[in-house]
Amino acid sequence: MSSSDAPSRSRRSQQLPVEVLARVLSLLRDAESFIRCMAVSREWHQAAKHVDCLFFDGYQYRDRLSGQDAEAMITKTIMSTTRLRSLSVMHDDPDKWLSDSTVIAWIIHTRATLRELLISNSREGNNKIHRHHPTLFRALYEQLRNSMVEKLGLDYVIIPPSIPPALLPNLHSLRLYDVRIASATLTAFIAGCSALELLRLIDLRDCESVDLHCPSLKEFVVEETAAVGSIRLDCPRLKRLLLRDVGGIASLTVEDGSKLKKVEIFTEDCKPTIDIRHAASIQHAHLLYKGDSWTHLAEFVGGMGCLRELGVCIQDDDNPPPVDLEDFALLCPGLRTLGIGPELWERLAQGDFRRGRSRWHDLSQLSIDTLRVDCVVSLLSAVLERCPSLETLNLGPRAPEDSWEDAVSSFTTSLITIAQKYPAVKVEVDFDHSYTIVPF
Repeated sequence: MSSSDAPSRSRRSQQLPVEVLARVLSLLRDAESFIRCMAVSREWHQAAKHVDCLFFDGYQYRDRLSGQDAEAMITKTIMSTTRLRSLSVMHDDPDKWLSDSTVIAWIIHTRATLRELLISNSREGNNKIHRHHPTLFRALYEQLRNSMVEKLGLDYVIIPPSIPPALLPNLHSLRLYDVRIASATLTAFIAGCSALELLRLIDLRDCESVDLHCPSLKEFVVEETAAVGSIRLDCPRLKRLLLRDVGGIASLTVEDGSKLKKVEIFTEDCKPTIDIRHAASIQHAHLLYKGDSWTHLAEFVGGMGCLRELGVCIQDDDNPPPVDLEDFALLCPGLRTLGIGPELWERLAQGDFRRGRSRWHDLSQLSIDTLRVDCVVSLLSAVLERCPSLETLNLGPRAPEDSWEDAVSSFTTSLITIAQKYPAVKVEVDFDHSYTIVPF
């Protein structure tokens, strides 16, 4: 390729529509590269004004730029735009916080067009524990009140209790990650978000309980949060509820679950009291929790008359009681997808799986993650006889390392017998030594 091709390519790039050039600029992950592209030509400089999305990842440039230089370049980049709708800044500097005045300048400049904002200012101390920005939220709060921002994400900040009630009438989505906030402050803050539909709380600090009244909320997610002991939701439009790795939770109350469609509760280390009122509309439930009796599960699932998808994995205490397959079939007869974890499978194997003839008439997909292979044929045949519409069977045999070869040999023999008896069912097998928590 001759050297004369380079100027030709440059001229061709300058002939591209300004929207295309702006799209290229929006894909850059650091301000330094953005500024260099702006200096290529007048067309590229003009394209910067049309950029509507910027995402700056501090990990991309922290080794060659100081925090102060990176902050200056980010500011120069933002100020070169005129129609920015989405701004994400992940600033990683162990020595210096983002300046409040700098962030305020960003918000003022983009206030007329900005709809999505993510600010993450990470600082690690000597013990690798993230510190929390003490003043950034207050500075942001004054600028965002009554703004047009629809999606907001804040990481590593402190939300003080002394702030006045929030007024974010256009906010639809809020994510708080590793944020220090008191329970009462969270309640008051959410009350000011009259259009909020999605709330994600991840690794909250100082928040011992969550008590929310939010008529507009449709999706509520709590993850990796050990401090929260209780959750109470008065959200009549709630459609999806996800609790994952919330090891300290003792109670969950949903005042009105009449619109709730999907529930995912993964609480491996605790045994919460779950009270979802008017839960008949729930169609999808994935459950991993520590339960001491079949009654615990039956009480929770029994009121879900519309349940179509169920995944169950229970962390049992010692010597759990057996479960009869007939009781399980009667509990949720309308299932279309079912996943059974190893502990529940063990309890079904110990129970009377030949009693009764209740069927899952609509069940088309069945996943079983089991530790035992010696009872596969007898128990699985009893299950399959209750599933006349089954299309796919996914099996995940598990066994200790020292007996893995014997387990595979035994399981293969059982699998051949099953395939011969049910030729219309597609059988998928996942041979994996690891322990899978969620069967889906």
